[in-house]
Amino acid sequence: MNHDAFYIDWVETQARMQPNKTAFIEYHSRRKFTWLKFHERVSQLAAALNQRGIERGDRVAYLGLNSTDTIEILCATQRIGAVYVPLNFRLTPDELSYIIGDAEPKLLICDHAFAPVALAVQEQLPWLATITTQCDGTASGYESLFSDKRLNQTVGLDGDTYAMIMYSSGTTGRPKGVIYTHRMMQAGALNIQQTSHIDAHSTFY
Repeated sequence: MNHDAFYIDWVETQARMQPNKTAFIEYHSRRKFTWLKFHERVSQLAAALNQRGIERGDRVAYLGLNSTDTIEILCATQRIGAVYVPLNFRLTPDELSYIIGDAEPKLLICDHAFAPVALAVQEQLPWLATITTQCDGTASGYESLFSDKRLNQTVGLDGDTYAMIMYSSGTTGRPKGVIYTHRMMQAGALNIQQTSHIDAHSTFY
């Protein structure tokens, strides 16, 4: 467990405090996750990313629509000190190739609906490793990452550790990577909690 006040593994915390409480209900697939189940999946995914050589400071990109997979990837990358890079699914392969070439992710996880786009990007960036997900829990390269192996110990993180890089729209030039630290992520979460009245009884859809 990390004791820095500006790094909080909120999935692990909730799994410890209320393991059987429903955490997420995915709208399109109707999948339901308790905090404990979600914590286990995040731990399994973190271990799988580690096995693929992804370590602290490495980037993991995601291209696709929102799903619980999106949150798993975000939380698993943060748990090993890697950096989550969400990509705008509205961009063209050329635009995505520039961003991916700049971020240099060790892995791109792609919603199956955008597999043709990812393939076009790979033609420009042949070094890019890609895994596809169905975003509903059915068989896919993404789901094959999950096994009984779990990440037992997180790396030492603090509030200034990079958590995410989001790219700007590039309206006045090339898109630029905007860095979010764990401190910034926590501040954003607190602002959302206060304005949205989220509490211990809330479930995310």
